[in-house]
Amino acid sequence: MVEVLEGRDEEQVVAAACEEAKRKAIEAGADPLSVQITSIDNMPLEYVAMKATRLIIRAVRIIPFPRLRVGLANNMAGRQAHFRKKPC
Repeated sequence: MVEVLEGRDEEQVVAAACEEAKRKAIEAGADPLSVQITSIDNMPLEYVAMKATRLIIRAVRIIPFPRLRVGLANNMAGRQAHFRKKPC
């Protein structure tokens, strides 16, 4: 997103953008309790007359480790079964 910073506090603009990113992640189906901001890229735009910046903010759902291990184990079991099949 591109934000005009002219007359605005940059930290407040970034904080509002982070909340917007979290809201969009939740709307897409993420659990509100597990959404976290993983990166913030703030790139000032030099080619415009007013002070503006391009913000890229990544909000993701954190997957608990035990659930991840179960998913990996199930996936590996399926792959092992696939490799045990005899070729045609």
